[in-house]
Amino acid sequence: MKRPNSGFRAMGTSRVSRVKYIAAVASVALLAPTIVVVQPPLVGAIANADEVEGNGSRADLVIPWYGQTVAGVGVDVTSCIGMDDPLTPEYQEDYSASRFGVVSFKLGDGAPEGAEVDDYGTVTLTATSDQLGTLVEVPVVLTYDDGSTGEAAASFDVAKFSEYYDLRYSDTHIENPMLPSGVPLRFLTHDGTPRYGEAALESVELAEPVDGIVVHSNGSIVVQATYGQYGKTIEVPLNVTYVDKSAERINVALTID
Repeated sequence: MKRPNSGFRAMGTSRVSRVKYIAAVASVALLAPTIVVVQPPLVGAIANADEVEGNGSRADLVIPWYGQTVAGVGVDVTSCIGMDDPLTPEYQEDYSASRFGVVSFKLGDGAPEGAEVDDYGTVTLTATSDQLGTLVEVPVVLTYDDGSTGEAAASFDVAKFSEYYDLRYSDTHIENPMLPSGVPLRFLTHDGTPRYGEAALESVELAEPVDGIVVHSNGSIVVQATYGQYGKTIEVPLNVTYVDKSAERINVALTID
């Protein structure tokens, strides 16, 4: 059984229409032990506090925020900061921290063990086993060039990846079984929604021999059907291991014409 969503939502979806930031899983190989989410560190624009009506402080004018991210025990997972300018809702191609007057980021009081924040406001959490099944909040304090300070918190839903993710394959209908046919892993999903988290995989192996089937460690399946498999649906049992060392066994049904 997969664990319920528990309030998870894709990072930043509540503000995409306003800031339209680009998020992509990058800078990590399929089998790497680190998951990195890359996006522009700061999105939007406010030039100077004195140019904005009311002469408010930076902290009063800019809204920093983080989306919620799934994390695995012992895996480095990052969450990038977003910045909303309520007076300039239209997206502007400027990612400079200085445009918001941010001079430093630091962890706030009560930050959990295993959390870090860099000079761009990106929070990294290496979750511990006692955090499994919890929502971990990492407070961050921003200091602006006018001396004002603001706060935001990055949220990490710490879960076993084997319970959180499902594997989805592109095409399980084999139309030309006489030739080797590839069935690539399309993406990982959660509750049917793509999470583009292939980097969460460590390995995929054939759980037991199946005639005409080869499985690569990246999850792709190669089929060269035997005569007795024509016109049938065959079950391919897979042992799936994730980078947090959680594992599961699944079956993929392939239809052979």
